[in-house]
Amino acid sequence: MQISNEFPPNWKEIVEHFGENKETVITYGDTLYNPFNRPITRHLEAHEEVHSLQQASYPGGVENWWANYFVLPAFRLEQEAEAYGRQMMVGGIGKDRKMRRNALQTFARALSGPIYGNCCSFEQAQEKIKQHMI
Repeated sequence: MQISNEFPPNWKEIVEHFGENKETVITYGDTLYNPFNRPITRHLEAHEEVHSLQQASYPGGVENWWANYFVLPAFRLEQEAEAYGRQMMVGGIGKDRKMRRNALQTFARALSGPIYGNCCSFEQAQEKIKQHMI
């Protein structure tokens, strides 16, 4: 996966739908866009690699993936839960009980919040992420 410090090609649409968040990195195709120079940990990279694979295998490709991501909260929830599940399993987060609990709460808070368009409740986010921790 390439890493770019530029804005992704669909940045305007992202901001229109979810607002600007300087803690966010965006994957578009095989590139991880990091316009605010956030540190890229192995955990975060694993999360974004999942999105790259999702986009590559999605019917119609990356543009269709993003089109659905913008307007379908259930789709967005599923895509992010899969990526967060993978993120938790990288580097042993999923194996240490206290780390797992803290990470799950942090990720579920994000997934159920405005950064993802309030696509679900906190409890739903936790359950969906747990389903993808394999």
